[in-house]
Amino acid sequence: MQRRGVSPEGGSARLFQSPLLETIPRVRHLLIGRGGGAGAPDPFAHGKIVPLRQVHGTHVLLVDEGNPPPEEAVDADGAVTGLEGIVLRVRVADCIPLFLADREGRRIGLVHAGWRGLAGGIVAAAVRRLARIGVAPDSLVAWVGPAIGPCCYEVGPEVVRAFGEGAPARPTRGGKFLLDLPEAARRDLLAEGVPAPQIDISGTCTRCNADRLHSHRGRGGGGRNIAWITRLS
Repeated sequence: MQRRGVSPEGGSARLFQSPLLETIPRVRHLLIGRGGGAGAPDPFAHGKIVPLRQVHGTHVLLVDEGNPPPEEAVDADGAVTGLEGIVLRVRVADCIPLFLADREGRRIGLVHAGWRGLAGGIVAAAVRRLARIGVAPDSLVAWVGPAIGPCCYEVGPEVVRAFGEGAPARPTRGGKFLLDLPEAARRDLLAEGVPAPQIDISGTCTRCNADRLHSHRGRGGGGRNIAWITRLS
């Protein structure tokens, strides 16, 4: 497993990528933070964006020859595809953007994973959707992108209970807990058969880096970081 901040432009950058995903042929991906849009590649240039209405659920949309991209936004918190000319995109603040690709760069996925989605099993749903289009879990490469870290994500006991026994949380003041969302995602990926060396976890906390990344618990303001991934021919 790789665990690190992955902003190739350095400590002040607003554009974030995974060095591990960068090694995958034909795959292009990016997370655009606060004020980073002006210097970012335009996802529209790579093809049709799949419109999602994120609802903090567990539905992952399959886009293939028999299921073309919808014209209007559908209720889903992720999508997978093996088609060229398709751009998967989600908007996140403190939630996890989970990027997925097979090692050959022929199939990709992208998920918006907040605590409700993680507790409900959205990581497993995405891996299994990819399996339906021929991706073995042990061939997947995953990037758990910048999200609120265990340093800052304080929640009540009801949230921890939703994750069941062994939740990645430690007690803090007033009966509350610090919950590690990236660790929860990592555990789910491992449970689905994704090898540990093929999981890249960003060490960048959105709240700690609210000058570079939109954070609901940081500056707030309603902005969102834009995550996208596509595959080329």
